[in-house]
Amino acid sequence: MASQGGRAKVVVIGGGIAGSYIAKTLQFHGNLTLIDPWPPRVTLGRLLPHARGLGFEPHRGGFPLGAKKEWGLSPDAKYNRKEYLEIPWASLRGMVEPTFAERSLIQHKHFLTGSRLVVSNAIDISDSDVLTSEGRLVPYDYLVIATGHGDPLPKTRAERLKQYQAAHVCLDLMTENQKIKAAQSILIVGGGPTGVELAGEIAVDYPDKKITLVHKGYRLLEFLGVKASKKTLDWLQSKRVEVKLEQTVNLEDVADGSKLYKTSAGETIKADCVFLCLGKPLASSWLKNTILRDSLDANGSMIVDENLRVKGRRNIFAVGDITNIKEMKQGYFAKKQASVAAKNMKLLLSGGNESKMSAYKPSSAKTFVSLGRNDAVAQLSLTTMIGLVPGLIKSKDLFVGKTRKELDVDSHERVFRDSMGLFKRNSRTYIWRGSLIQHKDYLRSCRVIVSNVVDISDSQVITSEGQLVPYDYLVIATRHGDQLPKTRAERVKQYQADYEKIKAAQSVLIVGGGPTGVQLAGEIAVDFPEKKITLVHKGKRLLGFLGPKASKKTLDWLTSKHIEVKLEQTVNLEDVADGSRLFKTSACEIIQADCLFWCIGKPWASLWLKDTILRNSMDANGCLIVDEKLRVKGHKNVFAIGDITNIKEMKHGYLAKKQASVVTKNLKWLLGGSNESEMVSTYKLSVAKATVTLGSHSVVAQSPLNTMMGRIPGLITSKDLFFGKMRNELDVDSHVVHYQK
Repeated sequence: MASQGGRAKVVVIGGGIAGSYIAKTLQFHGNLTLIDPWPPRVTLGRLLPHARGLGFEPHRGGFPLGAKKEWGLSPDAKYNRKEYLEIPWASLRGMVEPTFAERSLIQHKHFLTGSRLVVSNAIDISDSDVLTSEGRLVPYDYLVIATGHGDPLPKTRAERLKQYQAAHVCLDLMTENQKIKAAQSILIVGGGPTGVELAGEIAVDYPDKKITLVHKGYRLLEFLGVKASKKTLDWLQSKRVEVKLEQTVNLEDVADGSKLYKTSAGETIKADCVFLCLGKPLASSWLKNTILRDSLDANGSMIVDENLRVKGRRNIFAVGDITNIKEMKQGYFAKKQASVAAKNMKLLLSGGNESKMSAYKPSSAKTFVSLGRNDAVAQLSLTTMIGLVPGLIKSKDLFVGKTRKELDVDSHERVFRDSMGLFKRNSRTYIWRGSLIQHKDYLRSCRVIVSNVVDISDSQVITSEGQLVPYDYLVIATRHGDQLPKTRAERVKQYQADYEKIKAAQSVLIVGGGPTGVQLAGEIAVDFPEKKITLVHKGKRLLGFLGPKASKKTLDWLTSKHIEVKLEQTVNLEDVADGSRLFKTSACEIIQADCLFWCIGKPWASLWLKDTILRNSMDANGCLIVDEKLRVKGHKNVFAIGDITNIKEMKHGYLAKKQASVVTKNLKWLLGGSNESEMVSTYKLSVAKATVTLGSHSVVAQSPLNTMMGRIPGLITSKDLFFGKMRNELDVDSHVVHYQK
């Protein structure tokens, strides 16, 4: 079906996950309009408990009286329309971690670049038009209903962010973060996924709180199997969450200012803070007055066929929670439906035969429910799991990064990483901020001297400015010789310059097949698949510090990403003329490259030690010789840690941290006045295990018993390269209290 004078008109009503996905897919296949409406009224019954809990008087059909001013919203803010997509399963984390909302709130205009956005309520549908609340007629040839559940939200992303950033949250399952922090006892009503996840988050991040969860059903998470419900109950109880099943709480019977709540079983619960985590109604009541009234079932769901067309309508589709499909109402199912409907509509828009349309097959019962920041319960086709493994899949960022990638929101913000940190181009927030840490942010009670050390005596250190720094105990941790700028701001500029260089290049040459060269090649290949990448390595195999199996797996992975790997060759840059883009290898091969990265080993930062009292404590390679206590040879009060030591193990950050832990224990022992012969901590060499990231999701991992490759080990390493863990260990973010959802 095509309109006169050009492409067919496609209208999508609903800008949630399902509507946004189908609009994104179809925007260049017709004249597409997205109408993003939400229920125009908020009933008194749904509003009353939240209004009372936050100290506002309820007001039929809108915000509680006084709430707009308190929540920092404009006087004209309404709940009936919005111009952004909110990833629904990430909303509770955004409530208490406002920076997370920056990623989970996505402007429609950032992924719908070839369509029209109408921010209004749809109030009627005819055979050819959609009527909005402003009286606008939006014509259609094909229509998609994707209004989902009724979530009252403000119109603009800025207003929604203000709610998060002010820690003032309105309606549906939200309250103030400061109120939770101040509360000694918390009541959660509802044992579905939202109530369970919220209980888990608070229990993990605020273990001192008294948490009570009341659920009317005989088990938690009734949409899952009995085994998953039991595992979830056991987990919550292990976190001292009191769970009361087969009971309800009537909040309307609670006197103003009272903190006592009575259950249907006659029990009394004391709570400073209440969360009402009950189901939301379908956003379909308005459809009862349209041509689709006879296509609704008794529950208000749209009746669809196997092709996701609405009952009795050949040119109207429905996707997402609004449909009557017998499967769990979850985001990833909504995305699958959107994919099938979009495929069928593409077929029809191109004049194809409707008999060739794809059928949607309801998925088997599998889902994940987060339990705190690290754990999750997962029900799969063959098993039910709980703990860290399913938590690694869901709880890390709640699939927000995956959703943004699928919507192509970050096509202008591509990421690549090297062994020292992460590059990311973003006009507001740099991921560099996570991996570049000011010393003052974690060293709050010591002195930092930014200078070179030029000499060491038995009692003092001399800097290049001539400053004498006396010591009783000394630690050498100078590792490799990295030429880095003085300030964090200058380092950020370096990252940005490298990013721009890669982005502009058509071809990239990487010299060096160790971990840095391999990781950089993988990152660029994944995020810039159109680039021609050549990696030259002088050795017989990549990653020579790992075993042959790991090297072979890595080579196969790089080759699968169309990276040309040249082994047993070198490149002499001194023979390259200024401005030339042609590089000659030792095998006389010519490589054309717009951009070059030199990723070979770095020298030890130990040359200066040859002129100090430690000259006789160095081996032939320039490493400091240490004993089992990590004291430098011949010096009882001098320790060494990290890459600078002669310890026979791989030079990795996590091993350096282990060495630092041993030295810290021994120094504490000595500083406490104990005898050095009784130092308790001895450093034990680690077994040969290592991980090397390959792009943003995969990893090659070598352990004593096995060599693995792919997404499973990648879940452990590749997500943020452990810099979140590092920041936590350094207590950099101690002033920020996180709990997700």
